[in-house]
Amino acid sequence: MYLHNRLPLQINAYFRECNGRALCNCGLAVRSGDSVFVANFCETIVERDGISERKLNRYVIQRLCDDQSLIVIENGNTIEVILPTGTKVRFSHGQVYHFYGITGIYIYPTSLDRDLTKGLCGIYNGQSNDDFTPEGATVPTSDPVTFAKSWKYV
Repeated sequence: MYLHNRLPLQINAYFRECNGRALCNCGLAVRSGDSVFVANFCETIVERDGISERKLNRYVIQRLCDDQSLIVIENGNTIEVILPTGTKVRFSHGQVYHFYGITGIYIYPTSLDRDLTKGLCGIYNGQSNDDFTPEGATVPTSDPVTFAKSWKYV
């Protein structure tokens, strides 16, 4: 979703099918250097002895290698992660219809990120005409599928 060009800062979201063809957000990872924060509410299928089992994940973990890489503030079902640049990542988790997951991800960049970020959230430079720039490209595309697939990490 969000990748810094100069600093080792990255925000990734994970989506799963829910309610038919729709995709719902069920996971989030925030990395700053060697520190990482992960929220996983994704349902997985585990195969054991030819039998498929449904496993529900409900965990939030953090591995902070120092006290300055990430600041994590939890307030009930809302969590805020603050990066060294001051950028804030805020999300909530909970039940949405028949799906438990992340109900919204909000990224609030700072002036230290200006002209230095890219990803599904676009290039943070105040211009919307270059926000659909695919990963590895310098020119934006008009095709949203091409743009989205270029940022997909498996």
